[in-house]
Amino acid sequence: MHNSIIYFVFHLAFALNTLLVNSQFTSTRNFYPAAYPLAVRSPYLNAWALTQNGTTSLNIWPMHWDDDSILGMTGYVRIDGVAWQWLGDSPIGNRTTLENTEITPTRSIFTILAGPCRLNVTFFSPIQPSNWVVQSFPFVYISVDVESLDGDPHDIQLYSDISAEWASGDPEQVVTWNTTTAGLSVYHQVSRQIPQPMTETKNIADDSNVYFAMSQNPGLTWQTAADNVARTQFMAKGRLLNTQDTNFRRINDRFIVFALSVDLGGIESSTSSTVWSLGVVRDPVVMYSSSNGPQSRSPFFRTQYNHIGDAIDAFGKNYSSAVGTANQLDRDIMRDGDAISTKYGNLLALSTRQAMAAVDITVSLLADGKGNLSDVKAFMKDTGTSQRINPVDTIFAAFPIYLYMDPSLGGLLLDPLFEYQASIVTNDFDVRFAGPDLGMYPKAFGSSGNNENTALENTGNMLVMALAHAQFSGDGTLIYRYYDLLKTWTDYLINDSLHPTNQLSSDRIAKDNMSNLAIKGIIGIAAMSGISKALNRANDTEFYSTKASELLTQWAQLATLGGHVVSIYNEPSSEGLIYNLYADTLLQTKLVPKDVYDGLTSFYDNRASQAPRFGLPYDSNAAGEAKAPWTIFAAATTTNSSTRDKLIDMAHSRAAFNETAGDFPTTYKTDTGQSFLNYGQASPAQGAMFALLTTRLEIKSINVPASSSQPPDNSDSESTDSAVNAGVIAGAVIGSFVGVVLIAMCLFLLWRKRRQRRDQERLKPIPFNPNLLYRQRGSSGFRLSAERSRPTPAQPSSLVDASPRNHPSRSETYARDSHAPTSPTNTSQSQAYSTYSGSQFTTDTSHLRHEIANLRQQMVEMQAQQTAWAPTPPPRYDNSGTT
Repeated sequence: MHNSIIYFVFHLAFALNTLLVNSQFTSTRNFYPAAYPLAVRSPYLNAWALTQNGTTSLNIWPMHWDDDSILGMTGYVRIDGVAWQWLGDSPIGNRTTLENTEITPTRSIFTILAGPCRLNVTFFSPIQPSNWVVQSFPFVYISVDVESLDGDPHDIQLYSDISAEWASGDPEQVVTWNTTTAGLSVYHQVSRQIPQPMTETKNIADDSNVYFAMSQNPGLTWQTAADNVARTQFMAKGRLLNTQDTNFRRINDRFIVFALSVDLGGIESSTSSTVWSLGVVRDPVVMYSSSNGPQSRSPFFRTQYNHIGDAIDAFGKNYSSAVGTANQLDRDIMRDGDAISTKYGNLLALSTRQAMAAVDITVSLLADGKGNLSDVKAFMKDTGTSQRINPVDTIFAAFPIYLYMDPSLGGLLLDPLFEYQASIVTNDFDVRFAGPDLGMYPKAFGSSGNNENTALENTGNMLVMALAHAQFSGDGTLIYRYYDLLKTWTDYLINDSLHPTNQLSSDRIAKDNMSNLAIKGIIGIAAMSGISKALNRANDTEFYSTKASELLTQWAQLATLGGHVVSIYNEPSSEGLIYNLYADTLLQTKLVPKDVYDGLTSFYDNRASQAPRFGLPYDSNAAGEAKAPWTIFAAATTTNSSTRDKLIDMAHSRAAFNETAGDFPTTYKTDTGQSFLNYGQASPAQGAMFALLTTRLEIKSINVPASSSQPPDNSDSESTDSAVNAGVIAGAVIGSFVGVVLIAMCLFLLWRKRRQRRDQERLKPIPFNPNLLYRQRGSSGFRLSAERSRPTPAQPSSLVDASPRNHPSRSETYARDSHAPTSPTNTSQSQAYSTYSGSQFTTDTSHLRHEIANLRQQMVEMQAQQTAWAPTPPPRYDNSGTT
């Protein structure tokens, strides 16, 4: 009896530990996708477990998101001298059985049977959207908890290793490595012997440093060796040799592995999790063509850590705190999702990591090597679809998750798109409408051209996102700074939205008079009215509102047939998901009348009864193809929950389908679920799953910089078409000419004096400064509607609550520590970057244009430094915009 009580208590303790540490969800959700996110944290730390139908264990190799490259990683548990393999497909060691799986927004949890024990193995990507140090640190946790099934104590050792396959997509490349044992952690580092800056092979970076780490503890041992050598050593002895293999070689030459093990001793269950850390670090992460020329962008965590060892120590130390934060985030997201439906909650859980992992939060570096807190920008890789960087259509699809998590992320992504297009001086780029992207990742040097055939798509997207960011963040900086550019784009939409001709949608459909594309442009015009209203430009507000309403009336007459909207004007047989109405719903512009929504809801409901297994085609011109993002956008526009849930179920059917490959792809066949190459595998566009939640967000009062809170109302702008007295025009012309001459003379003298003093120092426009405006969430978590808390400024923080400890043994700077000391390529990489000259992209004209802006920028940077480091708290804004 006494033993039975003890046995019960042990099991109860283990269950409580698992509940508190690993997940808030103890019951299965009957959700088994074809691929589970494992280490999904950044564009190049993106590993999945392919668990197609018939998979009964994790005795498989993790795969890169494209399913084309093995990312070698194994895990063993040694129980009473017998080794069991809980991860990987190594031929040595006993196989284990997968008992249960669970996916939360931040974690994939696997319950595994290994002989007389049960393991809980958790792959954990810490998501903290308002803590940019954590969010920009490309590391994940892998944790294991052990429980005895027979109630008896067992002698337990745990082991895991990674191979050099994480460091390059070319197995013929020679790699170098090093192991650091000083400080609070033991960590391995591996990289290509000759890194290739800003390039990739098979979607894997050629300039990364891969780290595998564990916090120091008495039972820890480590080793670098050929795969069979390290694993056999652990199986035989239960420990490693604390030695390095110094024979640098090709990745596929006697596969080198980097192993870490820990001896737990005789236990019945874990008292705490055994935790490894895995990271793929690049610095710089992006090259960006700023107004001053090519600029290296470093990860934001560089604002806090100049030594990678300190960052790794802090990351490991912060595990328990990170778990608590993740529990809260998981609970909030799943609560909000399950309030709509359990299946919708599953979609949120599966999509979160891939949408967040595509974004790099970056800073430029100051002269002392520290991150510049006044210059923060984010860049997205179009994972799964193309090589583009900051693709406007993909950002638009993903925007719901950023609005939900922290709207400031949306602003960070939009800022470089605006800045680049506002500073273009080349004739190759048509600035009348928005461009499609910033180039090819990771080189954000701008799109090679701005083709008009995507003008409606990109321009409508940018206007909608600009207003959405302002409304849900309360920050009007971007819309104020780029107001003239937004007006230029809107004037293009006024002329070209109603009858799209020679236009291409984001779905690559090229048909004239596409109603779904037309309504996006019209809603974009309505968005400009909202932007003008936020900036107190009454005449522009009225003008754009009137234009949008007039065009909407004509659109409804052309697009509505038989009570619903056709996809091509006057073609009764054309149909599809008019998903761009989501923008009207999101912005709450109330432009489109309710009867249009009601008609589409009835149409979707009718079609759902005849739909193939995986949903409705997004357009009859793409028969047989479904898109999960557009299905959920359409669901967000329905006027009854029954039809909404049918559309959700369609997207869920494919997400839960494991009879075909694909890391939650955006696009697939409606009948078989088969995905298409380069059509959204592991794409950030799946952030669209959050669309239903964003329609419930609270719109905030929009604050603009104090010096410009009352911008002039351009009542005489071209857009208003106002009649002006001819005499006034003549006087204005003469006065303007005289004024221009005087200003030009003053500017010339100022320019010549400044040029002599500063020797052609390059000046830049005022950067988007989120530090001064963005607000971070409180500890109460994420709420919707009136309960949703206003963010507070994203502050320079750390991976732990305390400041990082300095280790005298680590004298290297971050730049030196980012490559193995034995690598001969440290200087060559820096030299490769130093060859870029800003003079390639600047002119004397830009000096004059940005002279005043530069003076203000210096004040902004001083204020940013004071805000970042002063002990006093930052100002908080109420809804009126006052402090």
